[in-house]
Amino acid sequence: MIIRIVLLIIGYIIGLIQNGYYFSRSQGVDITHKGSGNVGATNVLRSIGVKSGVLIFVLDMLKGFVPCLIVKLIFKSGGLADIYVLYTGFGVLLGHCFPAQLKFKGGKGISSAFGMILVYDYRVALIMLAVFLILVIITKYVSLGSSVAAIVFPIATAVIKKPTAEEMILILIMVAIVLYRHRTNIKRLFAGTENKISFKKTE
Repeated sequence: MIIRIVLLIIGYIIGLIQNGYYFSRSQGVDITHKGSGNVGATNVLRSIGVKSGVLIFVLDMLKGFVPCLIVKLIFKSGGLADIYVLYTGFGVLLGHCFPAQLKFKGGKGISSAFGMILVYDYRVALIMLAVFLILVIITKYVSLGSSVAAIVFPIATAVIKKPTAEEMILILIMVAIVLYRHRTNIKRLFAGTENKISFKKTE
């Protein structure tokens, strides 16, 4: 249990690295006062440009991928690598979504979670990515693709990986956090007022 708590704390600290916020400030933009006010890749894309949005997606994805990969390599022979990866990724997700230095108003967790899932099981990650891309391409709603992909996470994991009860509990908690962070988007989707993705910079 001590290792789990330590990994959770380390993950949270890493999650505090708000790439979208610090990058936008370096460009003379306060992303928290642009567009949706979110510090994630989608709002950076809308507010600053496509290249910036892609950069932030990659950096946020690596924020989840790198520490989880290190943990998996360290504990690969002990039979606990998967659960330790999930605890690390859970911490990163918490830090990304609820950063203390930004008054607990961070991103929505999709990019960082995807990085963690790539390490946990790349097959599940690829299924989620396919679902996300298909929905975004068809509907132009990033929030719809993100929310449905999050819901697919525990389903695909249950079918492909046969997780332990502890793993599934952590996965469900993470999915609940991602859906909670998308709650306003989901309301707008039902109301028909959600913004569609655009690959043009918002002036």
